[in-house]
Amino acid sequence: MRVYENWIAGAVRPANQKVFVASPWSGRTVAEVEFAEPADLELALTTAFDARALLRKTTRSQRAEFLNAIADALEERRELFVKILIEEAGKPIDLADVEVTRAVSTFRIAAAEVRGFVGRKIALDSWGNSARLHDGFTVWEPRGVVLGITPFNFPLNLVAHKVAPAIAAGCPIIVKPAPKAPGGAHVLCAEIGALASRNEFKAFVHAVQCVSQTNELTSVANADPRVAVLSFTGNDVVGWALKTQAPARRHATLELGGNAAVVIDLSADLDFAAERVAWGAFSFAGQSCISVQRVYVLDGVYDRFTEKLLAATRQIAVGDPAKRGVLAGPVIDDASATRLTEKINAAVTGGAKILIGGEAQAICKRCFEPIVITNTKPSDAVVRDEIFGPLVCVERVKSLDAGIAAVNNSRFGLQAGIFTDSCQNAKRFADEVEVGGVIVGDIPTLRFDAMPYGGLKDSGVGREGLRSAMEDYSDLKVIVQSV
Repeated sequence: MRVYENWIAGAVRPANQKVFVASPWSGRTVAEVEFAEPADLELALTTAFDARALLRKTTRSQRAEFLNAIADALEERRELFVKILIEEAGKPIDLADVEVTRAVSTFRIAAAEVRGFVGRKIALDSWGNSARLHDGFTVWEPRGVVLGITPFNFPLNLVAHKVAPAIAAGCPIIVKPAPKAPGGAHVLCAEIGALASRNEFKAFVHAVQCVSQTNELTSVANADPRVAVLSFTGNDVVGWALKTQAPARRHATLELGGNAAVVIDLSADLDFAAERVAWGAFSFAGQSCISVQRVYVLDGVYDRFTEKLLAATRQIAVGDPAKRGVLAGPVIDDASATRLTEKINAAVTGGAKILIGGEAQAICKRCFEPIVITNTKPSDAVVRDEIFGPLVCVERVKSLDAGIAAVNNSRFGLQAGIFTDSCQNAKRFADEVEVGGVIVGDIPTLRFDAMPYGGLKDSGVGREGLRSAMEDYSDLKVIVQSV
C-alpha cells in the first residue's frame, strides 16, 4: 500500500490524520494519504508567499528547462502513474496511458509557451502626433501564490494544468489533491521537488507545495490574503461557493463542468457520429465534464442514427480497468452509483424510456451497462444536471434552430459539438450556441491541452490551456516612456 505524505517547504512533512483511498473497482484499500494540520498549511502558505521574489526573477529559459525536466521525469515514471490512475480513479488502462501522455505534453507545451510569453508594443502614434514622443508596451508579471484545487477524474493531467502554467508564469502554487485519487498529485509534486534539489533548478525549490487537507482547512487557505489566485476544477456548487468565500479582490479561474450537448444534422456521417458519441458518452464511465450527455438529432435522421448509436453502444467494453480494451470501468464510489440510479429511475417514472443499459453489473456494483435514454424532459435530472456517469439522452428535434435552442436550454455552457457537412449550418451553430468551446465535426468531449478551455454560465470563469492559464495567473502592466 502506498503512503502519501505532504510536500511542504521542499521536504516531506508527515501528519497524524490518515485517510484511506479505496479502489473503485475492487473496493480494497490501495493507498493512505496524510491530511495536513493547520500548522502544515501555515508553513505551506508562508513558504509559497516568500518564494514569490525568487521565482519572479527566474528567466524564461530557466522556467522552460525546468518544465521540460518535469516532462522527462513524468515519462520515466509512466508505469507508476498509470498504475495509480487505474487503482485510485478506476481509469481504464488505455485511457490512463493517454492521460500520462497528455500530462507530459502539458509540461512541454508550457515550456514552449513560456519562451514567447511576452507583452506587445502599443501603437501610441495611431491617434495624434504627440504620441510620437512616447513609446508604449506591455509586460506580464506574476500575480503571486496560486491555490490549485484538483478533481478525481483527471488526477494527473489536471494537476499538470495548474502546476505547469504556474511555473511558466513565475507563480508559486499550493496543490490540493482530490482525496479520492490523490496519488498522481503527490507523486508528481515529489518528483518536482526532487528535480528542484539540483543545483541548476535551486530557484524552484519552493515553487510547488502539495497539501492534502480537509475541506475546512481548504476554506482557510482560500480566505488567506497571501493567496493571489484560486484555480479550481470540480463541482459547480463548490466552485462558486469558494469564489464567494474568497476575498473580493481574489482572481479566480473556475472550470465547473457541464452537461455537454451535440447536434446531429441531416448531412452528418451517421456511422462516424454514432461511434464518436458512444465513445464520448461512455469512456471512463462518463466521468468527464465534457462527456456527451445530450444528443439532439434532426427528425429526418433520428431513427437511423439511434439504431447506429445502439449498435455502437453494444460494442463498449465494461469491466476491469486494468484490462486492455476496456473503455468503461466503475464510477468512482457507491454514492455516485446510487445517485445515478436514482436519477435514471426518476426520469423513467416521469415518462422517459431506456433504449439500452442501466443495470449495475455483477462483476462490480459500481459498473453500469452504458445507458441510452430518450423521451426525457428538460427538467429531468438526467438532462438538467451534470450526470458524471455512463448515460446519454437522445432526443428528436425538428430543425437546426430547435437543436440550438435545446443546447442552450441549460445552466451550463462548457462545450458543444455538431456533426454536419454544411459550412453554413456549422457557422450558425458556432455563432449561436452559448458555450466556451464549439467542436465542429466531432464530439464536445474533444480537448487538446494547448487550446483555451473553459465555459460560460455555471460552467465557470477563466480559461485553462497553458497560454490562457498563464495569462490568468499574471497581471498585465503597461509601460509608457519618453523617447
